[in-house]
Amino acid sequence: MKTPILSSRKSLGKWLAISLGAWLGASLAGGALATDLPAALRAALATDPTLASAAANRDAAVENIAIARARLRPQITLQNTTQYVDQTTIRSIGTTDFNGQSRSTQLTVRQGLYRPRDRVGLEIGKLQADYGESQLVAAQSDLWNRTSAAWVDVITAQAQRDVFAGTVASVARSAEQEKRRFAAGDGTRDAVAEALAQLAQARSQLSEAKLDLDARVKAFNLLTGLDVKSLDGYGLPSIDPGLIVGSETELLERALDSNPHVASARVAESIARQRVEQASADHWPTVDLIASMVRAQNDSANTLDSRYRNAQIGFQLVVPIYAGGGVNAAQRQASASYAAASADAEALIQRLKTQFISDWNAQDGLRGRALAAQELVKAAREQRLATELGIRAGVRTWADLGSVELVLSRRESDFVNALGSYLKTQARVLSLLPADDPAWTQWSAELSHRSRR
Repeated sequence: MKTPILSSRKSLGKWLAISLGAWLGASLAGGALATDLPAALRAALATDPTLASAAANRDAAVENIAIARARLRPQITLQNTTQYVDQTTIRSIGTTDFNGQSRSTQLTVRQGLYRPRDRVGLEIGKLQADYGESQLVAAQSDLWNRTSAAWVDVITAQAQRDVFAGTVASVARSAEQEKRRFAAGDGTRDAVAEALAQLAQARSQLSEAKLDLDARVKAFNLLTGLDVKSLDGYGLPSIDPGLIVGSETELLERALDSNPHVASARVAESIARQRVEQASADHWPTVDLIASMVRAQNDSANTLDSRYRNAQIGFQLVVPIYAGGGVNAAQRQASASYAAASADAEALIQRLKTQFISDWNAQDGLRGRALAAQELVKAAREQRLATELGIRAGVRTWADLGSVELVLSRRESDFVNALGSYLKTQARVLSLLPADDPAWTQWSAELSHRSRR
């Protein structure tokens, strides 16, 4: 059984090699990479230990084919035995003692002709190789999701920092103007205190945003090994139109057909079914072709100085009759494991559908929330403009402008958070597809294009 994700292990390896080669080539040629999302995805291939582990486990699983096939190929053994013999022979006419050596060298060739258990074992080995491959594809889809989220986290945190940095500058100007008004006898002490409190709040928000950005940068660097300074040319994109190409129904069908975790579960189900057949095969006889050659010196009192050369060829038939009930117990155990694997596969499909529907609806909800937050930002900017006009008319104070600036910063922060969550939720939707699905390429390229400043 082949997984529907990639046609073969070689195709995945080739794809990984091309992607990694392109990233390394760009690194050597360009010095500092322009860290768009596709570049970050390629870079993560070289640094992620989870993917390296999955690749090693895949290679280990492939060896199950050779191990299983070996049981069906000729088995050749060479055995040499040397013994010291101390023999006493008692006859009616007397007793004879003998001390000497006994030597034997035997070459045996065994070829299985009918071994149903080993035949099934070869099929299981092939399925285990497919399982390792699908697990590798699953690990890469997970890596794509984590890398996309980390990339979005960095540009979101940068946007938050910029929002609060602008707020600190504006509120600082308002506080300075309020202090001047008070010094000139045109203001009040409580207005100055309010302005300074607003400045302290703005600075604390900026400090928190910088700490969050530092954490996001470190996480991105650990995941990709890239210098985050090259992300300075990127910012959050517009939210209209949407980035994911395809309808909900279409993407769900593709996810069910190609999701690597579902493929792994189906392969595990097939392995469990084959193990039922393998357990049943223990009831069947086995037939081997055996050829052997023996050279021996079996000295004794009666065969002193005798040498032997014996060549044999023939068939060996082994018929199982009774094994203490172990074969039947193994059959029942394998059948129960198969039932469990089938139920696990169906449960996984249900979870996948639930996750897809939840994430798809969540992205629609977050998009609506971001659009609403964008309108609130526009309203807050109008309030700021009105307050500035009120200050010129003498009916508003600089402290009032500081309050409006803080409201504006909160709304801008809410908009940034909603937009970042929207983009990360889209990555979660795509994580149900294999990493080589065109939807990943289209989404990451379009997101990077729209994010350029």
